[in-house]
Amino acid sequence: MKRFFPLFFLMLFLLVSFPSKGTSALSEGKLLAETLSYVDRHYVDTYRIKPESMLRGALDRIVVSVPEILVTYPTESLVLTVGTATKRFSLKGLTTLEELRKTLQALFQFIDHHYSGNITKDEIEYAAIDGALASLDPHSTFLPPKVFNEFKVGTRGQFGGIGIVIGLREGQLTVIAPLDDTPASKAGVKSGDRILEIDHASTINMSLTEAVELLRGEVGSSVSITLQREGKNPFKSMLTRSLIDIDSVQSTKLAQNGKTIGYIRVKNFQSNTDRDVISALKELKKEGKMDGLILDLRNNPGGLLDQSIALADHFLKDGTIVSTLAAHGKMIDSAQATKNQEPPYPIVALVNEGSASASEIVAGALQKNNRALVLGRRTFGKGSVQTIFELSNNAALKLTVAQYLAGGTEKIQLIGVVPDIEFIAKTIDKENMDLIQDEVKTEFDLESHLEQEPTAKRNAAIQLTFFKPKENEEDELLRTKREYAKKAQIEDDFAIEVAQKILTQTETVDRPQMLHKAKPIVAKIQEEQNNMITKAFSPYGVDWTVATKTGKPTIRLQYFLKKEGKKVESLLAGDKAEIELSVTNNGTTPLSKLIAIGNSEQDFLANKEFPLGKLLPQEMRSWSVPIQVPPGLPTQQALLNVEFSEHYGNKPESFDIIVPVKERDSPQFGIRYAFQNVKPGNALPKNRPLELMLEVTNIGNGSTGEETIAILSNKSGEKFFLKKGREKLGVMKAKASKKVVFEFLLDPTFEKKNAEMELTVFDPQQAASISKKITLALSDASFDPPAQVQYRAPMISVSKQIENTTEETFMLKGKLTDDHHVQDCYIFLENKKISYIPNTKQTADLNFSISIPLEVGMNHIIIAARDEQDLTERRVLVIRRTKTPLKKPQQNQTGSLL
Repeated sequence: MKRFFPLFFLMLFLLVSFPSKGTSALSEGKLLAETLSYVDRHYVDTYRIKPESMLRGALDRIVVSVPEILVTYPTESLVLTVGTATKRFSLKGLTTLEELRKTLQALFQFIDHHYSGNITKDEIEYAAIDGALASLDPHSTFLPPKVFNEFKVGTRGQFGGIGIVIGLREGQLTVIAPLDDTPASKAGVKSGDRILEIDHASTINMSLTEAVELLRGEVGSSVSITLQREGKNPFKSMLTRSLIDIDSVQSTKLAQNGKTIGYIRVKNFQSNTDRDVISALKELKKEGKMDGLILDLRNNPGGLLDQSIALADHFLKDGTIVSTLAAHGKMIDSAQATKNQEPPYPIVALVNEGSASASEIVAGALQKNNRALVLGRRTFGKGSVQTIFELSNNAALKLTVAQYLAGGTEKIQLIGVVPDIEFIAKTIDKENMDLIQDEVKTEFDLESHLEQEPTAKRNAAIQLTFFKPKENEEDELLRTKREYAKKAQIEDDFAIEVAQKILTQTETVDRPQMLHKAKPIVAKIQEEQNNMITKAFSPYGVDWTVATKTGKPTIRLQYFLKKEGKKVESLLAGDKAEIELSVTNNGTTPLSKLIAIGNSEQDFLANKEFPLGKLLPQEMRSWSVPIQVPPGLPTQQALLNVEFSEHYGNKPESFDIIVPVKERDSPQFGIRYAFQNVKPGNALPKNRPLELMLEVTNIGNGSTGEETIAILSNKSGEKFFLKKGREKLGVMKAKASKKVVFEFLLDPTFEKKNAEMELTVFDPQQAASISKKITLALSDASFDPPAQVQYRAPMISVSKQIENTTEETFMLKGKLTDDHHVQDCYIFLENKKISYIPNTKQTADLNFSISIPLEVGMNHIIIAARDEQDLTERRVLVIRRTKTPLKKPQQNQTGSLL
């Protein structure tokens, strides 16, 4: 399924986030050579190593990252464009990794010679390597130095720090939760405290990554933090860093019917997980016998293979835990059970779609060796093993080197662990009905996933449908406290309740016998849940019982698009509306548990359910579902495909509902800045508050959203102290202006000649923004680029815009207009850059014309325009191509579909 907006923001990030600093020549390609050497020697499947696909993957990632670079692929060659320079490279003979290395090195050399933009050569090489690896499989990735460092912290399970979980709340760095028995908790740091300074560095507009780097350090070293607590004046606290353990295990005891059930949740598998599970088991058995164990592996993404093997080994006296296979099914290792350190008590393992990799090994091994009953949902299906290879420059390669079989024989890749008892949740809520299981993302949905040989489909022995009440929005602080607490805190968890009932009513440790004993228990629970589901429908006038089948019904359908209770033919971006579906049973036999299910490529229309229930002959029932059109949605013909389900299979054919959406006029920002309390030409004073005025003008034709903000970011280090750097602008009508004042000071020890900062204006509702880096010279208080000048990105106009067509191509024509001069224009079709147009004449206007190939379905075209100040504006067009002309939507469309 295509998704547009995540791609849009990914490209936005890639285009603005790279630091500008000197690096080694790109043409050296040292990291590339190291990476390809490891791939050649260790990759799981040599048949998947396709040098040309890896080359295309590398270049695709580069062209997304660097505006000035474009690649096209004529027959047996590629044409690389960097700015105005173009060169053709042959692809003949590209059949080995060595040829790939030489080809990429030649491409790097050309880029090195002709590219002079802001994105560093290191970042270009990182992007190329990661893109090449992505063509192999979704889990082989390149880890840049900072990412690799965080990865090591995560797998070690410990680091030097003060013991707090931090986050951004309303733009301010905030303590989400102090961890128990750490320097922060001992010093009295509390949830909700705002962190104003870290070692005298202002945290205003500081990123979480920057804050973490400052808070972590050598064990025994000190760090000063200034806190703001509600109702109190700011205060400082000097803390000594200690070794902080990241707990991957939580546990508690559950008592029912005179029996004690242990509960252990394993959140992930890191280097201390096995040790922590042993400790938890000892604690659970400290006060006497444990009659059973719930091992909770839900939402456990995996981790270290050896830790999952060690954990499974505690509960198995013999049998295979896991086998690892190299290419073509060749076995390279097999881990056998040897320990069996635990007494023979029954075990229930809980899993769901978020259980992956190492957690699938544990669940699969315990299930295959008949040691545990598995409850929940089918797991993610990641059956591959990755190894970390350290590279030069403190980077690393995470490479898939094997596949595994849980329990020695059970394939996991794309299949997952199938539970013995599968849970199917039903939520009955007018605003968010959820009776049909939504499709969740699994390994199968990841691009370039490893394939699996066809195998017999495995299904759960028992399905248990249950009523799931609407979830209340939990406070972030409470949720985080519970997540990081050493003792598990369990509240209203259906899966745990079922597991507990099964364990308290059985003493056998053999899985088949446990399953047999569980059947009557589950049957009783199912009866209770059915009654709860039927009762929950009563307030909505829906009968969810089953009638006797006596014949074949005939159905008449109607649907309407409504806004504020009135029928409408189209919607405007940002509208709240509803889709009403009416069904009349024109036949002579009842319908039972009839439900219509709507699915769409657009998130605001996806997973819509119309529960109609039992319809007697000549009875009509309607159901409306609310929809909220995103404010920044481009003009398009959004499609909702409606399918039906009925207890006896008497369902109408599927049909499509077209929801026409018109985009709102968009805001666009122009900015002007100047000092308020410093005269240009004079040396900039230090250790004195400096006021920087920012004037923001909405030069677009649409209003901004309520959450529009202006930000001043420090890019000069801790000696540049921000006192006031974030201001809310709120709603700004077209052509309106607002002024805000930022405040900062320079420490007396600030030794740089220039201060670097960045101004940003952002409207999250409309996805409109402008960001400008500025340099302040201390010698004369002058700015580069100059102050008192309005800066804005180019404006984009399109001569013709269509929403749907049957044509295979669309001729896109338009014009870019800037107040100074347009630098260039680049165009994407989905995630592929298809055009780069430099403005060699450096004029204020630039016309463009390009033929866009269209695929059947939705096509997202992104036009980006930059000016000489590197300010960028984007516009999105959405065109649906169909094989036959779309019929004009009929709001009262009817039809006897049965």
